[in-house]
Amino acid sequence: GAFACPVAAAVGSVLALPYPDGAFDGLWCAAVTQYLADGELTAALAEFRRVVRPGGLVAVKDIDGNLMRAPTRVPGLIQHLREARARAGSPQARGALRGPELRTWLRCAGFADVRLETTLVERWPPYRPAERQYLLSLVDTFAGLAEDVDIPQYERDEWARLRVLGDALLDDPNHYYREGHVLAVGRVPTGA
Repeated sequence: GAFACPVAAAVGSVLALPYPDGAFDGLWCAAVTQYLADGELTAALAEFRRVVRPGGLVAVKDIDGNLMRAPTRVPGLIQHLREARARAGSPQARGALRGPELRTWLRCAGFADVRLETTLVERWPPYRPAERQYLLSLVDTFAGLAEDVDIPQYERDEWARLRVLGDALLDDPNHYYREGHVLAVGRVPTGA
């Protein structure tokens, strides 16, 4: 199928977009800001504002790691791991917890009419193959991160237990997983 307008791909950094000022009517950024340190997010938002014409929209979608939950014998296990990694200086861990603040970030970057919406995604067994792969990968990744971060030993042990359970964890009819996503939208002010 053909697009109603021409589409071209380019490689660049969100910290220095390879486009002239006001080149776009709008900008969509998804699953990126969580990987940026605070100073980098400030720079990226300035670039987003620069390349979008006055009156245009900028939409930033990312995770709200505060809403991620799964059943475990240790309440808050995912949250504790993220918080410990953020304290240790991980920009991604800090960014994953920053989702609810994106409205404020856009306002501070000079966007107008900023709004934020949160969507909760919930999953239960039976899981589809792609969901199983995603959840097993998530447990494996988190269990690996737990080995090298300052959390209590019982939390490290719980991550190791979940990793060993693997498919059995997801076959439990009581298993539940949720994650949250935020969408912050702002308008480039006119006359700016």
